[in-house]
Amino acid sequence: MTKLPDVKSWSLRLRIFLFFALIALLGSLAIAAAAMFGFSRLEQSGPGSAFILTGFAGALSLVGLVTWVWLLFDQNVARPIQELSGEMRARAHAGVDKEIDHAPARYLGDLAPAAVAVTRDLRETRGALEDAVAQETERLKLEKARLECVLRDAPAGVLFCSADHKVALYNAQAVSLLEQAGDLGLNRPLFELLRRGPVEDAYARLQQSSPRPLSIGATTELLCVSRDDARLFEATMRLAPELTPKGAGSVKGPGYVLTIRDVTEAVAKHTDRDALLREVFERVRRRASNLQTALSASRDQATLTPELEERLRDAFDADTTEMTEAIAELSLRFDALSATSWPMSNIAASDLAEAVRLKLAVQGVDLSVDTAPLELNCDGFDLALLLTSVAQRVASAGLGDTLSLRIQPEEADEANPGAEMGAVIDLCWRGETAPMGAVEDWLSEDLVGDHGVTGREILDRHGSEIWPERTREPEARTTALLRMPLRRARALQTEATRSNRLEFYDFDLLNASQETALDDRALDELTFVVFDTETTGLEPERGDEIVQIAATRVVNSRMLPGESFDELVNPERSIPQTSIEIHGVTEEMVADAPTISEIGGKFHRYCGECVIVAHNAPFDMAFLRRHEKRIGARFDQPILDTVLISAVLYGGDAEHSLDAIAERLAVDIPEELRHTAAGDAAATAEVLLKMKPMLREKGITTLGELRKACSKHLGMMTRPLEVADA
Repeated sequence: MTKLPDVKSWSLRLRIFLFFALIALLGSLAIAAAAMFGFSRLEQSGPGSAFILTGFAGALSLVGLVTWVWLLFDQNVARPIQELSGEMRARAHAGVDKEIDHAPARYLGDLAPAAVAVTRDLRETRGALEDAVAQETERLKLEKARLECVLRDAPAGVLFCSADHKVALYNAQAVSLLEQAGDLGLNRPLFELLRRGPVEDAYARLQQSSPRPLSIGATTELLCVSRDDARLFEATMRLAPELTPKGAGSVKGPGYVLTIRDVTEAVAKHTDRDALLREVFERVRRRASNLQTALSASRDQATLTPELEERLRDAFDADTTEMTEAIAELSLRFDALSATSWPMSNIAASDLAEAVRLKLAVQGVDLSVDTAPLELNCDGFDLALLLTSVAQRVASAGLGDTLSLRIQPEEADEANPGAEMGAVIDLCWRGETAPMGAVEDWLSEDLVGDHGVTGREILDRHGSEIWPERTREPEARTTALLRMPLRRARALQTEATRSNRLEFYDFDLLNASQETALDDRALDELTFVVFDTETTGLEPERGDEIVQIAATRVVNSRMLPGESFDELVNPERSIPQTSIEIHGVTEEMVADAPTISEIGGKFHRYCGECVIVAHNAPFDMAFLRRHEKRIGARFDQPILDTVLISAVLYGGDAEHSLDAIAERLAVDIPEELRHTAAGDAAATAEVLLKMKPMLREKGITTLGELRKACSKHLGMMTRPLEVADA
């Protein structure tokens, strides 16, 4: 029995030859059949009609044959080749590691196995290269960690800016200082945060006075103001070394480091102190003048009548009383200003308590500590000295035992909800209450250790006081304590509670082109805001509204999760249960949220001049643009749609849902984050980053080229988007 050939073993060239041989064979058969048909009609319709019928039948047969062969060729050759090329690009440029699926290319002979072999070899080569640079990468990571450690603990805000005044580095202190002024982020204009004039003047001054090329940065001092005029900053500007001409590109000048310190309160206190002194002189001078007049009149006894003497006496008493009250009032105000002028620093309550415990342990006094996670604004050394001395006095006086130090936040003032947070320090023991007279004596004497400072002086510096109390619990031996309040404290910023924007920097931003038109800018140089919305429904024209907006920034081909945007929006209407089941945003969650007027404006400022990206962008932008009048801003930034970018890479007839694209590019979307604004925005950003190298390989490198390529696919999509992607 003859064995049939194995079709799967046929080469691609043989398959294509057989395709065309089949066309030739079937075409010949079609022509022969048409000729026979015409010959059979020859006697009935005559030679002319027979030839026409023969030609028509032959042409119709050939058209049908070619159409059928084209469908087979498209389904089994053209489309699999297109899919295979997309899969290869994803593995070559997007870092996808999974094996290529052979099934779609099963009729392409050895092409699919060859593609698998190439991509496998590429993966192995890439792995070997990664292993080769692993040691250097670890060294760079260590350098990065050290730099971040220095920036994190720097007491001042640090900003590194390019020549066109865009931020290339910032630290956590800068975020804290500028958080009220606006959004601080990489590649954002500095003048979104600070007034332009002082910074530009200082930069120009440094450039004019510095030799070229720069090797060691020149410096200058300046005062700058936040954009909202609410904060005043003392700053130092230092020019950074310039790039060499070979690597300078189109950079038009050196970058600079701006170190800022908030002096708003210090300047305000100096202003208040000057005003206080002027008021002292004015009020005391006026009353002293009245008293001098009265005294001069009293010397001339001859001119005094009893009535005038009585009037002078009353005036003298009134002026004396008013002067005494004025001096007392002005003295209190001066003390308040003096209390806040002593240099203070932030110290963890636990560190302060531990310092006191260790000092007392050396003296043989046991102390237990109980502190809340607080950061105290105080003179830590002097305060530890005071608490140690007082605890030693309590122990020496034999007032009780089981000494403990407790530091807790001050109870909130319900009448003044915006008041600054404070702390309460309690030195507790089991035993007798300390007499107030004894406490005053302890405070008036030099502290233990002969440091030349009294407890009263330390209290005055902190604007505080110490007094004895006794707890109210019904116990056999009640707890006595000495209580000291502190004016300023805040929740301790641990790694868990600290802003997730610790330190970010990207010095490549200093080398970016400064004056290139946006459409001519390389995709790798652009800053993108990738966003997603959740809504009450799918029809904005029928009243559906946004309930959540989330976005992340992509700068220099790097996602910055610490500069993310995630806000709930009150839609001012009900949310259907079907929508809640998709995105999980309930009416209770948005009841107290701001409306689109506020959040839309905030999001527009967040976007700035960036390129906006979304998956199925027309849907999300329709909800924003219908409220542009309420928001007070137009979303006229360039818009990119990852649906169209996917069509550029994979063709219009492929599936372009977010799930399908993510699966092709090996982007993992956790199930709990799918159909949440933040989760989908992050997934879309990852998709965009993996598409960019693939676009470059296709010769699409600029924004203008990408927009032109995307426009060709508008209206050409053969697969509609799934409703779930909205």
